[in-house]
Amino acid sequence: MSLLNHAGVHNKIIATCARTPLCWLQFCPCMTVTKIWHLVSAALLPNAPSERSFGWESLVRPDPAKARSATPHSRSALDKIMLTTFDDAYRFVLDQKICTVFGSKNSPHPSLWDNTDLSEQKPKAGGWSPKVMAVWDWKTRIPQTYPEAIFYGKVPGGDAVLMEMQHFRSVHYPCTFQPVIQLDSLAQDVYQAIRLEPAYTGPLRKRVIQRTACTKSQFDTALKKLQVSLNIVRSNDPKLKNDFWLPMREVHLDLVQLHE
Repeated sequence: MSLLNHAGVHNKIIATCARTPLCWLQFCPCMTVTKIWHLVSAALLPNAPSERSFGWESLVRPDPAKARSATPHSRSALDKIMLTTFDDAYRFVLDQKICTVFGSKNSPHPSLWDNTDLSEQKPKAGGWSPKVMAVWDWKTRIPQTYPEAIFYGKVPGGDAVLMEMQHFRSVHYPCTFQPVIQLDSLAQDVYQAIRLEPAYTGPLRKRVIQRTACTKSQFDTALKKLQVSLNIVRSNDPKLKNDFWLPMREVHLDLVQLHE
């Protein structure tokens, strides 16, 4: 139904116009004199142009750029959420449900990297930029600090992500889990090596290459498949400074049993 044909709005428009055009600015701050004139005409004259022809859509949906310029100190809902602290990043993951770490061109998810407002300039003495250091720290420390609230892993396509735990348990895991028996033989060998002896990436790679004669690249691909299929997970123990791999059932036994 046209807004102008809605009795309540129609009567309010006429009554408001009868008092003073200034009241229109209270009724809708986006109004201009021209829009007020056309709106009154459309309400009172049977052959007046429709609300679409005089820009009703722009009236009820103001230009975001104009809205931002009119209120320079308030953050528009369309603006990126710019992160500068650990707590900012944690709340961002909770709000977004799932976000990538450094982002990728084809990912449908927001990323910590794109939403972080820190310098990308490397220090003169060398090393990482403040932005790289912050994002790298957050992707490890957030799930370590809040292991019951945040999951870290990889999604189809290979992107590393941080995920709100309830979303992981109720949506992502049921839709994405793939039994290890359905993976290729090398991935199964890597899984068995982790199941028998959880390990850091380096020692694990060395063991698997010695046993299977695979290449480093083949091992890395198999390890990624195990993460994407949700058969293994990185330990959240803060005492472990590098990636230490565990079978998923050692961390989320109830979830694994539920979907076996």
